[in-house]
Amino acid sequence: MKRISIKWLLPAILVVSIFAILCVNFYDKSEGEAADQQVTEAKTVKEDLQRDTADEDSAKITVGEKPQEDQLESVTFKPSRSSKIEPNQKLVIKKPQELRKVDEEIPSERISAPETDTEATLVVIDAEINKLADELIAAVLDGSDQEAIDVLDHLVAIGERSVPRLLDILTNEPNETVALYAAKGLATIGSPTATAELVIILSGTPDGSFKEELTREVSSIQNYQSWPVLLDSIVQTEDAAVLRAASSALATVADSEVVDEIVRLYDEIESETKNQGSSETPAETGIVMEGQLESQVEGEDTECTECDAKTENAQNRLASVIKNIQNLEAVEALKAYAGEIDSAPADPVEKAAIDALTKIGTPETVSYLLERLENAPPDQTSYVSNSVTQINNDNARLALMYAAGGNKEATLDQTRVSAIYALANYPNQQVRLLLTDLAADKLVDAETENASVDNAQNDTIVSIAAKKTLEKIDKMFSDNDDIANVVENSDECETCDQ
Repeated sequence: MKRISIKWLLPAILVVSIFAILCVNFYDKSEGEAADQQVTEAKTVKEDLQRDTADEDSAKITVGEKPQEDQLESVTFKPSRSSKIEPNQKLVIKKPQELRKVDEEIPSERISAPETDTEATLVVIDAEINKLADELIAAVLDGSDQEAIDVLDHLVAIGERSVPRLLDILTNEPNETVALYAAKGLATIGSPTATAELVIILSGTPDGSFKEELTREVSSIQNYQSWPVLLDSIVQTEDAAVLRAASSALATVADSEVVDEIVRLYDEIESETKNQGSSETPAETGIVMEGQLESQVEGEDTECTECDAKTENAQNRLASVIKNIQNLEAVEALKAYAGEIDSAPADPVEKAAIDALTKIGTPETVSYLLERLENAPPDQTSYVSNSVTQINNDNARLALMYAAGGNKEATLDQTRVSAIYALANYPNQQVRLLLTDLAADKLVDAETENASVDNAQNDTIVSIAAKKTLEKIDKMFSDNDDIANVVENSDECETCDQ
């Protein structure tokens, strides 16, 4: 056999390999183009079906009509904090079966997740809202309170999209009970839009029982996002009910950020007033406008008087909101605006901050107020001392008992006396036992060798306060039998005298 030359063998192998590679690439490219064309066609079919379905659904679904089960797709709604519907609970909303079939034909790895807020889905949601609204009206008129509450919870769970329908019920429903249910739903949603509309409606409602009930609903708004609407309403409204409701709602949700904004607005109003007062008058400039000379001659200054009154009114409103704040998240800001630790509160904002800390009444705020009493001169403690006596939050009881006994936070007689007077707000047996010991001078024995005259005098002041407080509590026991049945707190107070 003739030997094949190596110089011809290598080129032949190379040619065969190149040809094989080209064949494989051509086959893969053809198959890929065919697959891509199939996906493109399937997407086109899906889009056409979606448009057709949206048009058909728009034509078929009417107000109050219940959608068929095969028309709905599962959609999750986020309920408000007061809703009875659990988070991630699903309302059944399905989409057409034809679209589901197209989804199965298209490879999932080739397409992205479909949009949930399609026009067709929103139409179905609106239809569900209308159906629920009709059920709400029917339930209220039938006297089915629990059913009405359940339906309202579903509307609230849907959220902002329910607001227009609830507003329609509130403004157009002749039955006041139905209208108040709608107001309750709007207040529970409490979005800026819902809040603003409620304020407008409340302002235009004539005085009467319905307005009082509506005021109560607006006062219950707890959506933090609505605080700018509430603050604007407080400053601008001329309606007493709106002022009362907006102030109450804002005091509930206000945190440190809101307190900062309230104080900034207060200072801004005060600054503008000072600038207006320091500006040159027509007499100083020598320029007198027509009509001003007669006013000056007669001594009239009506415009300035009205301006000052409006400014003072706006500032008083803002200070009142600060005074009634109840949110624990506002404590740090309130302490910052309460003034210097070693002096009396100097202006309405500082006094309002002290009052708010008193009403919040946590161990932290009690400790801060006692520190103010310990550090301020005796002639500058009256406002804070009186505030301490108003504390009535149950969380503050033990802190006040320890201070009354003379712990490290209450080394001065005035501090202890303030805490003792505050204990009158806690008429239970533990407090009575402590006050009895204080009144009997059992904590400090003034007759011992180590007792100084000053200590005896201090103890006398404490014992007098204890006796007065004990008499007040005993009078409450005698006037009200229910107080005698108060359930005793399990916390022990064995170390109150330490």
